[in-house]
Amino acid sequence: AARVLDLDKIGEVPLTSIFGREIRPLYSAQRVQIGPITIENSLFVEMDLAQVNEALGEEIEGVIGYPLFARAIVEVDVSSDRVLVHDPENFNLDEGEWEELILDFNHPVIEASFEGDHIGQFRLDIGAGNNNVLFHTEAVNELGLLQGREIIDEQDFGHGPIVFGELNWIEIAGVRFEGVQAAFSKAESGPFADTNTMGNIGVGLLSSFRLIFDYQNGRISFVEVQHSSTHSP
Repeated sequence: AARVLDLDKIGEVPLTSIFGREIRPLYSAQRVQIGPITIENSLFVEMDLAQVNEALGEEIEGVIGYPLFARAIVEVDVSSDRVLVHDPENFNLDEGEWEELILDFNHPVIEASFEGDHIGQFRLDIGAGNNNVLFHTEAVNELGLLQGREIIDEQDFGHGPIVFGELNWIEIAGVRFEGVQAAFSKAESGPFADTNTMGNIGVGLLSSFRLIFDYQNGRISFVEVQHSSTHSP
């Protein structure tokens, strides 16, 4: 896509993803427009999206993240595969309430509670397939999350094994999900060994909400798309 668009290469930068860390070309673009938001003099890093395309089952040209969220009110409705981009100057929250949103290296983080009456901070991952929740290695070890838990499956994603089992419950924005299939990292390096957060909450749970992000004011709103207070995805 960078070659087709004839973007100007201005250097190279390190890129870290679930596939590892590598040095990739950096390009500049005069203008990017998404809905009502225009971003001037944007920077793009080149990334091989072949594995992402294979996982999605469709061809995408790139990924736009924080630079858009930092400038707009972004509404994500996972259940209907829809994203709405709002001009923050003209936006009013007509449903739901604002809650605190933390940014960890520009990734959205919220507080959630789960079995054992534990409370921790979790990254929101709206690109994680149908995953419900993944616990990072440090949380798994410190809280003994695998002790006595029946293991359903085990896979290796490149940085170490991830095991799967059932979590009794997890509560997000006042909504409790019970009998949740969860992933537990044993990785010693990479994103699943992150120590800043307890884990990632994926779209398997987030599809129960419309997520409204307001990065500029550090807040988020969870609007339920289901009316039951207890869910079992």
